[in-house]
Amino acid sequence: MELDPANTNAQDVIKRLESEGKTIDASIFEGYVGQYESPIGVIMVSKQGDKLFVQPSFWSKEEMTPESETRFNVRSVGAVIVFASDGSGQMKMMVRLRGETFEAKKVK
Repeated sequence: MELDPANTNAQDVIKRLESEGKTIDASIFEGYVGQYESPIGVIMVSKQGDKLFVQPSFWSKEEMTPESETRFNVRSVGAVIVFASDGSGQMKMMVRLRGETFEAKKVK
């Protein structure tokens, strides 16, 4: 990161290494489960046990690895997903995929 502070891959690796060994309360994942409307179509978020999964309408279901209670990596496709409330209590997620970032709003 010292050589290239804009290197987001290096930032992600450092965050992942720092978060290893930390326990995240999987019960908060329930609030993320549902359907999200996005520019790439509907994205389904589901929970199985203490794991969270994401499935865009044109991809297979992939596990999301938590970095924190709100930030997740989808390593199999190189995506980063961050969940947040929009201020009115409506859940949304920001998705960074292939250098592009877009927002998806929870509809169900």
